[in-house]
Amino acid sequence: MHSSKLQFEVEGYVFDFSNVCQFLKDKRVMLEAPQGWVRLLDKIAVWLKSKCGVKVCYLRLDPAFGGCDVGYAYAKQLGIDVIVHVGHTAYPLCPQTKFKGVEVYYVPGYYVENIEVHVDEIIRCVGDSKKVAIAYVVQHKQLVDKLMQMLGGKLVLAEQILGCWYGALPQIYGQIDKLIVVGGGLFHALGLCLAVGDCSKILVFDPFDNRRHCVDVCEQYQKVLMKRLWLLEELRSKKLKRVAILVGLKTCQFRREVVESVKRMLEISNVDYDLYINVEMSREKLLNMEPWKYDAIVVTSCPRLAIDDYGDMRPPLLTPGELKYVLGFVKRYVFPW
Repeated sequence: MHSSKLQFEVEGYVFDFSNVCQFLKDKRVMLEAPQGWVRLLDKIAVWLKSKCGVKVCYLRLDPAFGGCDVGYAYAKQLGIDVIVHVGHTAYPLCPQTKFKGVEVYYVPGYYVENIEVHVDEIIRCVGDSKKVAIAYVVQHKQLVDKLMQMLGGKLVLAEQILGCWYGALPQIYGQIDKLIVVGGGLFHALGLCLAVGDCSKILVFDPFDNRRHCVDVCEQYQKVLMKRLWLLEELRSKKLKRVAILVGLKTCQFRREVVESVKRMLEISNVDYDLYINVEMSREKLLNMEPWKYDAIVVTSCPRLAIDDYGDMRPPLLTPGELKYVLGFVKRYVFPW
């Protein structure tokens, strides 16, 4: 089959199955996708059955929150041969593509509308900056590929980022004049600010929102940082006595080394702890553990749960990096680990 015929196009996105299709014939397949694209899975399933000869196709209803959230447990229970993970690339901290006999293929969706217009707008944002870095979410890779050609020698680094992973950008931050984050919303840019500990060089270019074409994120960053530091200083002042450690059991969110590091820090600091295991977190589950028994709850799976989803919980949920600060192992705010 010609590769150009193996691209599924919908709502301005292109999903390229040309490197995947050959592995799906007569297979039992599970499709999974992020929150906004679960609604497309039935259309993709029909297309895959027609173009790639898929035998049976299951659609995962609960969303995959990232390349770290692969539904191996579902596949094992259903006797699935292949997982097709739509919307993300492999998670850099857990790049495995096979688990207990189940193959995993990642098929990101690339947004292809208005690329030329957006490239021109970003070039104007770069202005006279001599050294520039680009951070981007994978759906805008084609835009960034074009942008890289236009920037030429000005470009120090273009790096795909996730909510908790920023590649080499924190290391080269001191070498650049401007860092433009290409992606929808402020989620990724705020995480990047927390990771580098600064916002002064960072601009957001949101291809979906004309109000966010090269905008400063310092106001939002300072609000998040001040809130986190206030919580952490409060914990430092009263000192931790008992902590709950949440151990996430999703395959690529189970961080054994992080769990052991958290335990060691607490033991060195003479802080009692309980170990809880879970797959999906919810407020109901947190309330079931009677959280008021603890001074803090440390999340070792997704660090954005503590910052974004449950930032209003009491006692506070902490990332491992924040625990280091509270216990005095580091002298400045650290995100995420």
